[in-house]
Amino acid sequence: MAVYSGAGHFLVLQLAVFAVYSPTYSVSASLLIKSDGGRGGNQDMFSDLLLYKESTNKQNEVEILKSRTMMMRVVRTLNLQCSYYVVGNVKTPNIYKDSPFELQLIPPFDSARSMTLEVHKVGKDVFRLGENQKEYHFGEIITVGERKVMLVQRESRYSSEEYQDFIVKWQPVEQAALSVLGRLEVTGTADLSNVLKLTYVTENPRLGADIINTLMNEYSETGVEDKNQTNRKIISFIDDRLRFVEIQLDSVEKDLQLFKTNRQVIDLSTQSNVYFNNLNEMTKGIQQQELQFQVIELVENYLRDSTHNLSLVPSTLGLEDKTLSDLTSNYNQLLVSRSTELQTGATINSPVIKAIDRNIDDARQKLLRNLVNIKTVYRNAITAMQSQNKDYQSQLASIPEKERESREKARQQEIKQNLYLYLLQKKEESGIAQASVIPDSRVIDEALNSGALVSPNSVRIYLIALLIGLMIPVVIIYSIELLNDKVTTRSDITKITDVPIVAEVGHSNEKNVLLFPGNSRTVVAEQIRILRSNLRFLFLDRPKQNTILVTSSFSGEGKSFISINLGAAMALSGKKTVILEFDLRKPKIVEGLGLPKGQGLTNYLIGSSNLAQLPQAVPSIENLYVIPSGPIPPNPSEILLSEKMSELFNWLHENFDVVVIDTAPVGLVSDSMSLGQYADATLYLVRQRYTHKKQLQFIQELYIKKSLPNIGLVINDVISKGAKSYYGYGGGRYGYGYGYGYGAHNGYYEDHNSEYWGKLKRMFSKKK
Repeated sequence: MAVYSGAGHFLVLQLAVFAVYSPTYSVSASLLIKSDGGRGGNQDMFSDLLLYKESTNKQNEVEILKSRTMMMRVVRTLNLQCSYYVVGNVKTPNIYKDSPFELQLIPPFDSARSMTLEVHKVGKDVFRLGENQKEYHFGEIITVGERKVMLVQRESRYSSEEYQDFIVKWQPVEQAALSVLGRLEVTGTADLSNVLKLTYVTENPRLGADIINTLMNEYSETGVEDKNQTNRKIISFIDDRLRFVEIQLDSVEKDLQLFKTNRQVIDLSTQSNVYFNNLNEMTKGIQQQELQFQVIELVENYLRDSTHNLSLVPSTLGLEDKTLSDLTSNYNQLLVSRSTELQTGATINSPVIKAIDRNIDDARQKLLRNLVNIKTVYRNAITAMQSQNKDYQSQLASIPEKERESREKARQQEIKQNLYLYLLQKKEESGIAQASVIPDSRVIDEALNSGALVSPNSVRIYLIALLIGLMIPVVIIYSIELLNDKVTTRSDITKITDVPIVAEVGHSNEKNVLLFPGNSRTVVAEQIRILRSNLRFLFLDRPKQNTILVTSSFSGEGKSFISINLGAAMALSGKKTVILEFDLRKPKIVEGLGLPKGQGLTNYLIGSSNLAQLPQAVPSIENLYVIPSGPIPPNPSEILLSEKMSELFNWLHENFDVVVIDTAPVGLVSDSMSLGQYADATLYLVRQRYTHKKQLQFIQELYIKKSLPNIGLVINDVISKGAKSYYGYGGGRYGYGYGYGYGAHNGYYEDHNSEYWGKLKRMFSKKK
C-alpha cells in the first residue's frame, strides 16, 4: 500500500500545476417542449418521434424558463437565498451544501435587505463576526443590526480546524433569483425542433446541476398544477359528500345492529331450521307421553273391572316405573299363591284363602293409587311440553316478519354503502386523473454534477496521473489475489461448489451480539431479514417443517452470531422460536445474550433435568427462547446419540414454530452429522477472508452425498473493497460482530487514503 500512497503523491503534484487557476464549469441539460395540441392524428405522432412540433411557440417557453417568477421558485426550493463561502489563500469558493454550519433567521426578520456575515472560527464551538472581538457560540442567538440570526453547526468536510474563515451572504428571494438568472442561458437546438438546451456556467458544478434540474422540475410542476385545478375541485366536493354519507351509513348500520340485537336475529335461515327441528322433537315427545298415558289408563281400567279381580295383571307394557313393577309383581304372586292353595285342596272359605283374598284386595288398591300418581305425572309433562310446543310455533311463525324487516334494513344499509363506495371510486378516479396529468415538457438529459470544464484544459494532466495512479494499485491487487488462498469473491465459491447461496451478511463491530431490536435498522440487520426471507426456498420439499441447522467448517466463522440473530428475526416475525446451544464443546449463545448459565441439553440427555424447565426467554425479544448446552460433557459426540434426542425434537416441534440448532463445526467433529437427521435445512457458513478455498470442495462433497439436509450457503463477514461491493451491491462496509469483526470503524468502509485526500481537498480550498 506504500506504493499506492506514492502514486497518490504523484497525482497531487500534477494537480498542483493548475490548482492556482479557478476552474469554471459549464453544466447543461436538454428539455423537450411538447405540443399544445393533442395526439389525435398521425402528424402529431410522427412529430413526437422526430422531436418536432409545429403548434408550440418555443420562444414563449424560453421566456418562461428565464422568468424571474420561475427562478424564484428555484431559489425557494434550493434555499439559494443564503450562500456560504470558505476563505482560501487564493480564492473564496462557494461551498454549496458543504458548509459546516447553517444560518437560521429568527422572526420577526426584515427580508427586504441583504446581509453579509464574516465568520471566523476560533475554536470548536466558538466564532467571531468580522472585526468584532466578541466571541459567540454556535446555537446562540446573535443580533446583527436590527435582525436576529443563529448559526447552527452541522457535519461537513470543512468542519475541521484547518478551515476557520467563512463568508455567509443572505439575499431577498427576488435579488437571489436575479443573480442566478445572470448565468443561465436557454437556447433552442434547431429552428424546427422543440428541444431547448439549458446551460449554466459556474465554479461549483453541483450548484449548477441542482439549479438546472430544479428549474426543469418546477417548470413541469407549474404546468401540471394549472391542469389539476378541476380535479382538485372534484376531489374537494367528493370529500364533503363522503363525510355526509359516512354519517348516514354509520346510522343505518347501527340501526341494523340494534334490530338484530333486540329481535335476536343472527341467521334467519339457520334459526328457522333450529325452531322447526325443536318443534318436531317436541311433537314426538308429546306423542310418546300420550301413548304412555293411554297405556296407564288401559292397566287402570283392567284392574277396576271386577271380572278381572282374580286374573293376573298384564305386564307394564313398556312403562319404566320401578314402584309399579314391584307392585305388579307382588300382586301376581298373590294370585299364583291363591291358585296353588286351591289346587292343593283348600276351599274358598278356608282361612288361608280368605287371608290371601284380603292381601290381593290391598295390593290391587296400591296398584290403582300408583297408576293414578303416574297418570298425574304424565299429564303434567304433556301440559308442559304442549306449552313449549306453542312457544316454538310462535317463534317459527315470527321468522317471516323478522326476515322482511331485516331485508328492509339491510337494503337501506346496502344503498348507503353502494353510494359510499361509488363516491370512493370517483375520488380514486379523480386522484388517478390528477396523478396521471402529463406535463407539457419532458427532460431529455438531466444536468450532471460534474459539468464540462471550461478552463483550464487539464485533460492530458488528468490522463497521465490517472494511468500512473491506476497501474500500480492494479499490479499490487493482482499479486495479492494471486497469492490468496482464502475465499474473497463470489466466483471463488460458485466455480467450486453448486451449493446455492442463501444470503450474505456483512461486517459489523457492534458490541452486542443481538442486533434486534436496538440495531434493527442497520445494514446487517436487514441482511439477516433477507436471510429469513430466503429460507423458504430451502423448505420447498418440507413446507411444514421448521428446524434449521447452523454449521461451518471451522470455529470462528460466525455460527453463534447467525443463530442468535436469525432466531431473533424469526421471533420478530411472530413465530415462537427456540435456539439450541448444541455446540457442546464451545457454547457461546447464552454468554453472548447475557443469560445465566444453568441446566441445559446435557442435563436433559443424561436424564437429570425436566425438558419443560430448560427454555430461557430472551428479555429483549418476544417469542425468542434459548435452551443452553448445560455442563460440557466428556463425550459430546456419544451423548448426541441418546434415544432422548427424538423425544427432545418431538417436544420442540409441538411447542415452538421454529427451531435453530447452533452446532459444532462439521469440518472438525461429527456433531453436525448426528444432528442433521433432525433438521429440515442446513445453513453452512463461509466467511470471507477466513474460510480456505479447499474447504469449498468439502462442502461440495457434503452437498452431493446429501450428508446434511437442504444445504444453503451463508457468506459471512462480507467487506467491500473500493467503490464496488464484494457481491456487486455498491460501496460500503458491512458485517457482524460477536468476536469475529475486523477494522476500527463502526459501520461503513473508509478508504485508507481518506486522510490524505482530505488534506488534498483542503489545500485546494485554500488556494482557491
